[in-house]
Amino acid sequence: MTAHGQQTGARLSKPFLLPETGGHVGSICGLAEVNGFLLSAGRDKTMRMWDAGTGKLLGVNRFPAGPGSQGSFQAVSDVDEGMVGLIFSASRPNAEESPFLQSREAGFMVLDDKDGAIYQPNPQLGDFDEIVVSKQQGCIYLNPAGQLMPDEGRAIIRIDLGSGALKRMQGHPKLDGRVTAFHSLRLCAGGLFAASWDHVYSWDQRGGYVERRKLGFEVAHIARNDDNQLVVIGHGGEMRLLTPDLELVSSAQIDALDAVADAKIVGGELYVSGMTKKHAWGLWQCDSRSGKTKHTFPTHDPMSGFQSEKAGVLHAINDRTNKVVKWVFDTGWKAAHELSGTGQNIHSVHWSKDGQTLWVNTDGGKTPDYGFSFDRMEVVDHAAPDAPDFYTPPKHGRLSKRDDPTTIRVDDNNLWIAEAGIIQDMAWVKKGKVLLACTTGAVVANVADPTIVPTQILDCGGMSGEKVAVGKHCSAVCDVSGTIRVYKNEGFELLVSLFATQKKQWVCYSPVGYFTCGDDSEDFFGWQVARGAGIVDFFPASRLRSVYYRPDVIRELWKTGQIDLAVKSANTAMGRPGGVEDVADVIGKMAPPVVDVQADDARKSVKLGAGGHSVRLRYTVRTTGDLAADRVEIRFRGRPLIDKAPIPKPDEVAEVNIDLPEELDGDIAVVASHRYASSVPAFLHAEHSPRRSAGKGDLHVVAIGVSDLGMNDGVDSNRDGRCDAAEIRQHHPRAEVFLEDLQMADKDAKAVAAELSVATGRFANQHVSLLTDSQATLAGVTMAIQNVARRARAGDVVVVFLAGHGVMDPQHGYGFAVHDTMASGTHKTLLTGELLTRELRAIRASVVLVLDTCYSAAALGGPGPQKTIVSPHDLTGLLNTLSSAEEGVVVFAGTSSKELAYESQDHGLFTAAFLDALRLAPKSGGTLTCSAIHNHVVMRMQRMFREHKDLSGMPPQTPRFVLPEGVPDLALR
Repeated sequence: MTAHGQQTGARLSKPFLLPETGGHVGSICGLAEVNGFLLSAGRDKTMRMWDAGTGKLLGVNRFPAGPGSQGSFQAVSDVDEGMVGLIFSASRPNAEESPFLQSREAGFMVLDDKDGAIYQPNPQLGDFDEIVVSKQQGCIYLNPAGQLMPDEGRAIIRIDLGSGALKRMQGHPKLDGRVTAFHSLRLCAGGLFAASWDHVYSWDQRGGYVERRKLGFEVAHIARNDDNQLVVIGHGGEMRLLTPDLELVSSAQIDALDAVADAKIVGGELYVSGMTKKHAWGLWQCDSRSGKTKHTFPTHDPMSGFQSEKAGVLHAINDRTNKVVKWVFDTGWKAAHELSGTGQNIHSVHWSKDGQTLWVNTDGGKTPDYGFSFDRMEVVDHAAPDAPDFYTPPKHGRLSKRDDPTTIRVDDNNLWIAEAGIIQDMAWVKKGKVLLACTTGAVVANVADPTIVPTQILDCGGMSGEKVAVGKHCSAVCDVSGTIRVYKNEGFELLVSLFATQKKQWVCYSPVGYFTCGDDSEDFFGWQVARGAGIVDFFPASRLRSVYYRPDVIRELWKTGQIDLAVKSANTAMGRPGGVEDVADVIGKMAPPVVDVQADDARKSVKLGAGGHSVRLRYTVRTTGDLAADRVEIRFRGRPLIDKAPIPKPDEVAEVNIDLPEELDGDIAVVASHRYASSVPAFLHAEHSPRRSAGKGDLHVVAIGVSDLGMNDGVDSNRDGRCDAAEIRQHHPRAEVFLEDLQMADKDAKAVAAELSVATGRFANQHVSLLTDSQATLAGVTMAIQNVARRARAGDVVVVFLAGHGVMDPQHGYGFAVHDTMASGTHKTLLTGELLTRELRAIRASVVLVLDTCYSAAALGGPGPQKTIVSPHDLTGLLNTLSSAEEGVVVFAGTSSKELAYESQDHGLFTAAFLDALRLAPKSGGTLTCSAIHNHVVMRMQRMFREHKDLSGMPPQTPRFVLPEGVPDLALR
């Protein structure tokens, strides 16, 4: 299904920051089922294609977007002979006429199985919220948005898809002399039907008004059954069957149904989402002819957009969580899974007393689920021993909503902010002088004077504002995507945006794009750029990591409140020149290529016969910035397969035959790059049919443990068997780094090597290389990894284990301290993250990296008080680089980037739990996968913290695990 054409208005070239969590962020406006695929569109300005069977996201289509709601989708039609219609917001609000979202121009598009086109209505027609496509009539119908129309000039619009001719349809619904709105547009027997209050209206296929019928109850929805009859559902459960001439066929009552959210006939069955008189949400499955209820079941939330690709399977939009739910029927309907990303709904937020930590509640419970510490830049558990106090600041004055959801009462006065939308939440700022209100249209800051119009409209990315919390220095506003925007209380300037989850995934970014994040979290946002001719690019944050991953800048921004000062201060500390870099210039210079894999199957997959292993791969590469791709690499299961593949010319398709390892299924990835950046990998899934067990590969282990550091030889002046910090400082007065000898690192490496050398039947052979202390020099470690790269083949698994000191250099980032690491000139003698990445990249087998080091174990800065300098190339940056799809390394880390690594009696705490997991009796068909190992490690370490007296009250140690996209969950047992 394709779409061609371009949106009206000026060409957009300014990059816009948008959230991206792998699913819709914000409300989903519609759902359509086409040829076994689900198409959804939402107010997050994306259209997404899903596999209806598995729920896998197959692709994301983006269209020209701008500030506020510009580019967000508003409605999706039903499918009519392969055609789907969509409405989107085509231009930003006209600030001179009205600063609110009601004043906007709508565009629409029609997608066809063969050719698609985007047509534009007259800008004077305004906004629309409903679209119907008729392939038989060759036209579309657009319904104006709004509950009440000001005059008879607004009517349903009919547009001929061939000529583009536009017709305003006659017959305006009225109630007590007021012009009202139509809803529930439906095609039936060549005509168009719509509802308004207690009437149903009809038009012929040329758009001529025919008649109307009064039903005596408020119509909620109109559907069409297989007999070409109109099924009219009313609030209260009334049901009427009408002929296309609006003659009554039969009447029925749907049991226990009161208010109706949505109703639709799919697969010959009528599905109604509604509320009972006891205010419980449920779903009714009824006979579409008689209205007889077949099944009812609770949903707890309103549902809409019903689709069914086969009997016993139903997809619907959960209008509260903004996720698509798959329901399956056995003895009754049950929710199977959700088609969604990492987005979440936030129930409430509030600040700590010091204004440094924001606490988040996602389920409506009495305590927060987690918090985010802005001074420490990390997710914190509300039950942690060092968790700050949290409270809800008192409100000033008497503040309440009135019956009108667009009005606020302030003391005895009304503060009218109707145009901004329905009020969701509100709070006082500056001791009652300013009111901050979240609405469905914007975030509004008002002076507390009912005679003054809203003083500021704060852009919320086109999302509906949901919750607001006022802190000591800043205010936080949550939107429906789960993104929290933090504004300064002085001037309400946007300071940072935060997206965090209970799994300690998080990203915090400034309005210009500088960001810091946790492991496997950086691509929760990115830059969208419209290039004209309908071409829209989206660059995840990882593509520009080298410029914008700046934890130091975000820390300084939180302290200073000004991005210019923050960048200048951070750059000065690193010895860098320059200030804030303009993202348009950066993208123009560094924008990565875009790769698209050509496949006959929309699922981007290919079936291989028994014994087959040859695949013809077809792909295109498009230049998006100043530099064209100078390298194309093909990877399989995350590892290199072809280092230098053909680079196709513009508008050409490259073809290459590749031989896959026999009987191995997996993802083939194509990555194009130039000197500054790599593309987002494009995937083709290869699968044998029928499936056969792959042959056994070999396991290669490189275990490195460094407890004894050469720099400390001769330092033990008091001969007590250990080198303490004072002795090291005295021995190395000009040292760049002070590292004490460790107790367990060499033992950890020996134990892991011994455990992985035990034959379990999983691998054909085990090859173990163990280097500890004096053996683990920089040259020795590098050579050991290079030897594995020469031996290992596709289908093998390589495990690299590192135990010892992690060192942070403010300019060069994370490094592993080997035996011959020096106290001066430290960076040149470390196993740096850059060197480690380069050596692992040469391995063609699957790679698992296990790090038991702690970033904060190293103190930088020379003699004097110990201090930690935050680097833009810290451990998190390294882990995100290694675990990216283009590097394809499975990563275990014993700590997060800011935590200490503790030791147990015999091993490091993480290594002890890792060994315990390896010794598990294999489950799940005799395999022990990496994800299963991680799950055990997490539970084991939590138990150790509870049981170990010496760890009581200590800050936590959180193990991390990242499985890159395109890499299978490898089995180590």
